[in-house]
Amino acid sequence: MNVLVTGGTGIIGVNVVRQLIERGDLVTVFDRKTDSGFLRDLVNDYAHVPGDLLDLPWLIETIQEHRIDRIVHLGAVMAPHHATHPHMMSKINLEGTLNVFEAAKLCGVPRVIFGSTRGVIARTDGTEYGHPSYKPVPASFSGPRLPLTILKHAAEELGLCYARNGFFEFCAIRFADFYGAERVIKPERSQANVFNDVILAACRGQSMSLAGGDQMFDPIYIRDCGAGVVAACTVETLPAKVYQLGGGRGVRFADAVETVRGIFPKARIELEGGFNFARAEKDPNYCVLDIEDARRDLGFEPTFDLAAGLKDFVAVLQRFETTGAQPGKSAIA
Repeated sequence: MNVLVTGGTGIIGVNVVRQLIERGDLVTVFDRKTDSGFLRDLVNDYAHVPGDLLDLPWLIETIQEHRIDRIVHLGAVMAPHHATHPHMMSKINLEGTLNVFEAAKLCGVPRVIFGSTRGVIARTDGTEYGHPSYKPVPASFSGPRLPLTILKHAAEELGLCYARNGFFEFCAIRFADFYGAERVIKPERSQANVFNDVILAACRGQSMSLAGGDQMFDPIYIRDCGAGVVAACTVETLPAKVYQLGGGRGVRFADAVETVRGIFPKARIELEGGFNFARAEKDPNYCVLDIEDARRDLGFEPTFDLAAGLKDFVAVLQRFETTGAQPGKSAIA
């Protein structure tokens, strides 16, 4: 395959790019960043095209020049920028996405994969999908409330509209609570990073105190996210149109922290009971995603349990330090 990955230097994008390269696919990264960042060790193994999603002619030229037959659209303005730059976020996340869809249509790209978010899920508190039952949430249970997630949901619907009109095959992929070394290195911080912060504190031997140990959540290692996206590029058909990638089961936050302590015996993490460990005031929506459609259609199955994911987290963090993707002193105690 010849695959264009927008936002390919981002947190999920780099994992998609790595796995595509490992498969032997030809990868073109279309990104506003000119630095290869997390992909510095693979800089000779893919084409890097600096570009803006708002530049439709450049998108078209890139697709044609590299003979693209798959697009993975992950480029977006994410939190916390949606609060400080709402207009820019709206233009890039909606108009930029429309440009990707239009370029795919005009260039005859047969399949587009769109990176969405679990944030499009409706509020689960007071439902069977929230505490205490945490029944897996189907993709149909949608109801975004924040600017970013509203735009993501709109982009899902626009992609489905293009697909219904026969312009290309399309699916959206929603990610659960993903963790990975990339999330602690990126400068953009958000409440979704709390578990990642716990892991990093344990790596560094730093003390950390928080509450919310009774809360259930849905952790998935970032490499499993990448594998699900790659599968969506390669399978013969995409019957479901919206796929959800998660860990396959809910995990109590206290149990997750205990697993961290098992991997890092010197970890100084103090955890109290209670709920809402992320202290999300605006949208404390804890749930477990239903991944059965992804299992059936994509052959998706999480391969990293928490212990394996944590060990790989450290290995990746060390690799980034070696290649210069992470500036500063070592993060490993």
